[in-house]
Amino acid sequence: MKKDKKTIIRRAASFMLAMAMALAVYSVVSFSNAYADTTTKSAVTKYNSNIRTGSGTGYKKVTLFKKGKSFTVIGSKKASNGKTWYKLKYKSKTRYIAASNVKIKSTSVTYSKSKKAVTKAYLNVRTGAGTKYKKAGVLQNGKAVSLKGYKKPSGSSKWYKITYNSKTRYVHSAYVKIQTSSGGTTTSTGNTGVCTSGFPASYQTLVDKLKAAHPRWVFKPQYTGLTWSDALKYEYEKGNNVYQSGSSWPKASKSMVAYYMDPRNFIKENNVFQFLGHSFDSATQSLDTVRQVAGSTFISSDYYVNLIYTAGRDAGVNPNVLAAMIIQEQGTSGTSALISGTYSEKYKDIYNFFNIGAYKTSTMSAVERGLWWAKGAGNNYTSYQRPWNTRDKAIKGGASYYGINYTGKGQNSLYLKKFNVMNGLSKVGTHQYMTHVAGAYGEGNKLARADDYTYTFYIPVYNYMPTVPCAYSST
Repeated sequence: MKKDKKTIIRRAASFMLAMAMALAVYSVVSFSNAYADTTTKSAVTKYNSNIRTGSGTGYKKVTLFKKGKSFTVIGSKKASNGKTWYKLKYKSKTRYIAASNVKIKSTSVTYSKSKKAVTKAYLNVRTGAGTKYKKAGVLQNGKAVSLKGYKKPSGSSKWYKITYNSKTRYVHSAYVKIQTSSGGTTTSTGNTGVCTSGFPASYQTLVDKLKAAHPRWVFKPQYTGLTWSDALKYEYEKGNNVYQSGSSWPKASKSMVAYYMDPRNFIKENNVFQFLGHSFDSATQSLDTVRQVAGSTFISSDYYVNLIYTAGRDAGVNPNVLAAMIIQEQGTSGTSALISGTYSEKYKDIYNFFNIGAYKTSTMSAVERGLWWAKGAGNNYTSYQRPWNTRDKAIKGGASYYGINYTGKGQNSLYLKKFNVMNGLSKVGTHQYMTHVAGAYGEGNKLARADDYTYTFYIPVYNYMPTVPCAYSST
């Protein structure tokens, strides 16, 4: 059939437009992929599991992975029935395994473009993602680093990948601050009279006195990047700070909050332990240190000492701190209904040693809600080893909860657990583990029983602090 010139031109134009659109789409996709982070997961089979050509049992079997088989997950896909299947490489081809048959051991992310960051404290560099790995060096406080990605072991904290001495090494995310596009960091400004140690002059005499009495103790400034007036304002207005007066719990005054929030008031013998670092360190933490903290309380038996130490080690949390927390929450005799296992038939053999989720609501008492949470929060939640139907699971699961939600989020001391001042001004007064204004002070004093060892204390420093420490006042 003869085609006129206009038709040929029109069709040619349509073809060229279609090609241009196709190329445009291809270019966008390629560009997007070029800058996408790469995520993989280290996994192991929980049972003997079939490997298939597609995401469903209707696809052909390729092979069988025996229970305990380690492999790498490179993605996931939903089957038509809504169930998840993990992607993996088998003999250079993409294959699938049912997600329900798999336990994820760790997640690894490689950034397409390195992120600039700065350390928030003196920071150990390790050969792997965890405190169990060998130390490869130390980064100074305020050191600029380039983050290549991160690795997050299951139930543990995030560890950033860096290049250190030409090798891939890891640092704990709690002590690293990613810089903003404007280049902001956690370094201090406006701290007049800063000594060579990094502490302001109003801290230095107090630190020197403790150092002279305890040469093995290490003191490191932890710059918040916040002005004192802003931090105090936000904590007082947004934070839930109460104190006990007889049988009542009135709101703490601004001056009382200022007293307990001013670190300089507690740079002394027993009080300084609220600044003790909460990460696990086998060099300074042991069964003996846990035993010292336990003293003559209900957790002094070998059963509890071994359990608490193991829970801290596995969660990457200082077990001495866990012991102090349990005593603080449950008392020295351990007769609380939250750990009796006999509160009611509904919550028989349910335990909550750390009082997680234990607060009063319009429908539940604090005890009932704490046990409700420990049982699975009414939804059969299994995170943090719930239900906590044994003492072992309650303490190990509670340690994991604390490690992930506090230690792993920059709240790496009793002080920071109470006063969240290392995550920017907007976070001050939020995500606080305790409401008692003196909570960090009280738990810190219990930790001081283990003061015969080498400890590292991270003491917060604010910009433009008052010349002298804030005085105590209830009004």
